[in-house]
Amino acid sequence: MRKKVLLLSNTSFSIRKFRKELILSLIQEGYEVILSLPESDPELERELGVKNVVIPYARRSKNIFKDIKLISQFYTLFKQINPDVILSFTIKPNIYGSFASKLSVHKQICTITGTGQSFLRKNWLYYGVMNLYRLAFSSHQTVIFQNENDRNFFYQNKMINGNSVVLSGSGVNLDSFIYKDYPYEHPLKFVFVGRIMHLKGFDLYCDAAQVLSQKYNVVFSVVGEIEEKEYEEKLNHLIQAGVIQYCGYQEDIRSILEESHCLVLPSLSGEGIPNAVLEANAMGRPCIVSDLYGCTEIIKHEVNGLVFKAGSLDDFLKQLIQFIELDQHKRIKMGVNGRKIVEDQFSRTIVNQNYIRLIESELSV
Repeated sequence: MRKKVLLLSNTSFSIRKFRKELILSLIQEGYEVILSLPESDPELERELGVKNVVIPYARRSKNIFKDIKLISQFYTLFKQINPDVILSFTIKPNIYGSFASKLSVHKQICTITGTGQSFLRKNWLYYGVMNLYRLAFSSHQTVIFQNENDRNFFYQNKMINGNSVVLSGSGVNLDSFIYKDYPYEHPLKFVFVGRIMHLKGFDLYCDAAQVLSQKYNVVFSVVGEIEEKEYEEKLNHLIQAGVIQYCGYQEDIRSILEESHCLVLPSLSGEGIPNAVLEANAMGRPCIVSDLYGCTEIIKHEVNGLVFKAGSLDDFLKQLIQFIELDQHKRIKMGVNGRKIVEDQFSRTIVNQNYIRLIESELSV
């Protein structure tokens, strides 16, 4: 009988974008894979040949009563499916799935894809989430992190006491994101790829665009959906002023990356391993990123991009200007270096092989 792997995540987008190859690899290895997402996606089920059991929940809601109900729903699901191992990604599947798997006595491997906004300020959310992790992770054999800093933070705050592994993020599909020749020099195109929200540094990006678009022959593009509605008016104003080119949400960003000279990620909060940065480097595009762990796991200053002090507009502008004034051959060299770093350290094939080894190890205990 085939071993069952139940995969929990909070969006079908993240499965399609980051876990598709892992699921296909597991199926190829003889596992039966079942998904549980908060939304229906028949196209994804057909594409992967898997079943999705929908358990609705709001991924950003802080309603404790609804979250307690989620534990019960996960528990019922685990009892019905009886998976050999559960793989979970993102905070609610990790925490509330862990409570349920303890009660149902099932093995679970959690992946911490970044600390996000929960640990930015020492408020009720900070301590509440910390205590939830301590309780939820108390019996896990293995927890996966995407960078060393996140793992150290969890150990220092006693949120885990078992084994842990650092994997290189979700990795990048090097066959899909192939190296592309660097575009001509003018106009120089910067691109922001991500959810439009404060913690992704969107305000910094807009402020820098307003300053530099008046002084240099540059284009500032934005790709992504508006996560925080208060940015709709600001974005529309900057579009009308000719400061920002908005491409909306794009399922496939490869053509946009190919036409860009540099990807920019001015994030203010913890990133696991940012996939947009991996994808840009894989295509030979340097990146300018804030000096947060996760970002600096990939980008080395003046090697495959530039790094600035998180939250500092002055330092951000300094690095953008440095890139603008760089010789074109140096920009190309950064892009070549980026491709090599991604090939050596962040291949999705290698990441998925490590996941399968961890699953086999968990099942052997």
